[in-house]
Amino acid sequence: MEGDKIIGLKQGKQSISLEPGGQFELSGAPLETLHQTCAEVNSHLYQVKSVAEEMGIGFLGSVSSPNGVGRIYPSCQKYEALSILKGRYDIMRNYMPKVGSLGLDMMLRTCTVQVNLDFSSEADVIRKFRASLALQPIATALFANSPFTEGKPNGHIWTDTDKDRTGMLPFVFDDSFG
Repeated sequence: MEGDKIIGLKQGKQSISLEPGGQFELSGAPLETLHQTCAEVNSHLYQVKSVAEEMGIGFLGSVSSPNGVGRIYPSCQKYEALSILKGRYDIMRNYMPKVGSLGLDMMLRTCTVQVNLDFSSEADVIRKFRASLALQPIATALFANSPFTEGKPNGHIWTDTDKDRTGMLPFVFDDSFG
């Protein structure tokens, strides 16, 4: 809750939060295997789909908010939706335009997959950090699915967002790292 607004749900060690563009974010429980993670995600998708079907809502996982945020929040101007949910989004609404032209679009119009990995030592974290960064371009090629915005090809949507929050970290691959 934030004030009188429901902004998330908890079940066991997982939670679901409502993001600024109406996206659902699953923060999964700590699990040991990829198979457990797959089962958790499938359960989440089944639950969300079941509730949505009762409300006549469908999901489309292939575009970057194809018709614009106004379709999600019809009474709002494009970026007013940010303050509907969480107070911190007011801060981000003011910050993002100072560091790039597409940061607010990224917040409002896209979804993501985030992976959190546990580690047992400094050597272990370095190995996992390097592997995950090296695999990012492949994961992006496999899962990025937002070629259109408002019915038009959008090119590279991530090219003008906050440089401190995006991009590769080449120093991680240096032998002196760690």
